[in-house]
Amino acid sequence: RRTGREDDARAAADVASLATGRAADRRVESLQDRIHRLVAWSLIDREANANKIRRETGALMALQNPDGGWHESDAQPGPSAVYATGQLVDALLEAGLPRDHPAIDKALKYLLSTQQDFGGWFQPDTHEEFRPPMRETRWAVAALARAFPRPDSSGRGWGGGPPPPPRP
Repeated sequence: RRTGREDDARAAADVASLATGRAADRRVESLQDRIHRLVAWSLIDREANANKIRRETGALMALQNPDGGWHESDAQPGPSAVYATGQLVDALLEAGLPRDHPAIDKALKYLLSTQQDFGGWFQPDTHEEFRPPMRETRWAVAALARAFPRPDSSGRGWGGGPPPPPRP
C-alpha cells in the first residue's frame, strides 16, 4: 500500500500471514515474543486482529504486579523490571489501550517513581551480566513519550514533529 509496488505488497502479505497464523501462536516462547506479536498484530491490521489483540492485552495485563510494573518473564511471578514495564506500556498503547486505562496509569506511575537522579532509569537486579542503563531508559522514555505526546503534535514520532518526507 505504502509504495504502490506489487512486490512490496506481496512481501507485506507474507509477513502478515506469518505473524497472524496459528503456527506463529505455537512458536511463542517468551514475554518478548508476546509483546512483539501484539505490536505486529496492531501494526498489520488492528481491525482484523481485534480479537487476538483483546485476548492478548487482557492476558498481559493480568501479569501486572501490584506496584504497577511487570516482571521480565511471563513464566513465573517476580519483581517488576523497568525495561519490561516500559516495553509493555508502549506495546499496550500501540495496541489501542487508552492512556487513562487503570493498568496503564499504574504502570506510568511506576516508571516515573523509578527514574534515577541522573535522569535515566537503571535496574541492577535483572538477569543480565552487563548492565548499562540503556535498555531501561530506552523503554521508559518510549512509553512516557507515547503516553504524553506534545499537545500540538500530530502523534508522530517522539515529539510529534513534522511528518517524514515522501518516499521516492
